[in-house]
Amino acid sequence: PVLFEVAHEQFQLPGYRIAYSVKTNVADDLKKETVDGKYLIQNNLVSFLIDQSTGSLESWKYKGHELIVKPLRPNFWRAPTDNDLGNGMQNWAKIWKDASYHQNPEMKGDPEKTDNGFSYEVNYMLTDSAAEVRLTYELYPDGKIKIRQKFIPLKTGLPDIPRMGTSVTVPFGFKYVEWFGKGPYETYSDRKTAAKTAVWKGLISEQFHRYCRPQETGNKTDVRYMEISTDDGLFIRVTPADRNYLSCSVWPFDTETLDYVPADKGSESASGLVPLSAKHGADIRRKDFVQWNIDHKQMGVGGDTSWGRRVHPEYCIHPDTYIFSYFLIPGIKGNDQ
Repeated sequence: PVLFEVAHEQFQLPGYRIAYSVKTNVADDLKKETVDGKYLIQNNLVSFLIDQSTGSLESWKYKGHELIVKPLRPNFWRAPTDNDLGNGMQNWAKIWKDASYHQNPEMKGDPEKTDNGFSYEVNYMLTDSAAEVRLTYELYPDGKIKIRQKFIPLKTGLPDIPRMGTSVTVPFGFKYVEWFGKGPYETYSDRKTAAKTAVWKGLISEQFHRYCRPQETGNKTDVRYMEISTDDGLFIRVTPADRNYLSCSVWPFDTETLDYVPADKGSESASGLVPLSAKHGADIRRKDFVQWNIDHKQMGVGGDTSWGRRVHPEYCIHPDTYIFSYFLIPGIKGNDQ
């Protein structure tokens, strides 16, 4: 007989915990020096290069391998979905797009020696002084980084926030992704009950959907860990540093590739209710880097209608103080494990 699954349910067994971290090499203590207006913090295993003025992490090397191509940055924007365009998110949430694309980080004090390694804080005053973000870095001798992000709204009447997270840009050589969370397809806070929690694997080049109109895509919810890796086994794993799950996605391009660009004036959709885009899904091309979105949460995608209905309040990110933290853990498979 042919069997078809008509329903499923999952539950967590009491007393069971999965180890999110990975074993890394024993390393010497980190040493700090100043080189051409930058802090160089390094040992025999890892090096961190930090701009003295902005606090931007410009280089993060593990065993000589560069792990990032751009500094980490707070991220509050997603490329609008069809439903978002229907309710005008590109207009009412524009302040969060500007806050994500235009940032002026400022380093607060010198990196200080701690029991774990070194720690320092970077502050961001967002567009129109609407909110402040405090990003705290803890750098470990084995190459780990602990990120703590605190978002503080400074004005009343701010609109809901599309996402609350960090954007990490890594080299083109990262090709594979593995995650423990909902999958295997994309899930969102209001679109995940059908997905199963398991360990899923795939190619980064396949972690997006080529919608006719480029838009937000490929998100994974309830993430206990996500790991990206290269052909040579170099990997970076993200795990929560608190009790919250993460929401993550990874693309072979950046948010700008998916973001909405209005069509020429005079063009409108058949209904006239959803604006037309100048972009087409078939035109999406891979860039020479990979963007990894590591989020505390992302707003739901809605879908009651695509012509004005907003996401239900329980799946929105209302302006409030948010604090979340996570570890970024580098390693080489078969070498460090």
